[in-house]
Amino acid sequence: MAFSQQDTAEAISGTCYGLAFERGDSEIRSMMLRLDPSDFEDSAPYLLTLSLSYWDVPNERFGTIAGCSGGDEIHCSIDCDGGNAYLTLADGGVLHLDSERLRLEDNELIDSALANVMDADGGELRGNFRLTPVEDAACIAEPEAIFAELEMGDMLPRVTALEASLNRLGLFLAYPDPVFDERTRDAVIAFQTQYGFAPTGVVDQATDTALNTIVRSTIGGC
Repeated sequence: MAFSQQDTAEAISGTCYGLAFERGDSEIRSMMLRLDPSDFEDSAPYLLTLSLSYWDVPNERFGTIAGCSGGDEIHCSIDCDGGNAYLTLADGGVLHLDSERLRLEDNELIDSALANVMDADGGELRGNFRLTPVEDAACIAEPEAIFAELEMGDMLPRVTALEASLNRLGLFLAYPDPVFDERTRDAVIAFQTQYGFAPTGVVDQATDTALNTIVRSTIGGC
């Protein structure tokens, strides 16, 4: 069934749409969006609210609000070159989101693990996504507490902090950097072996908690 722009907007208005990814498939953990009527009927009769969470930034959400107007597909944009997004409704109630450099807002975004989906000026969402209707509560829910493991190949600011902690314990003897390489893995294995954890070389939540506790206990010591 084909929808006009007005019909499409009316059909999806007020409905929460969502999409979830497996950790190995995307930096994005979950995405939620909703289209609602606005007070600007002439210029932007609808507002798009978009919210995302990322695997490597636990308990934080990033998002934006964009004005949406006409065309064969719903066109949403942010002023001052904040990017564009296009929404189309397909068979089965699937909502297609085509994002072209849609700017994301959050004060902590630039220093987070999202460098590969950002430009130098801040967070941007790019790509094509297929979302399906979800419970309305999902669009306003806080992200659940998660722990993102660290392992070989990760390039994150958290790796720098990990290596600094291992360095303090005398297990990592290089200068801390954001690359989880063989030296990092070997230091993690040494820590896990010393403190009775399975020597996997992967920083799971138990390893992370123990490391932070032990490092804190050394503060102020010799």
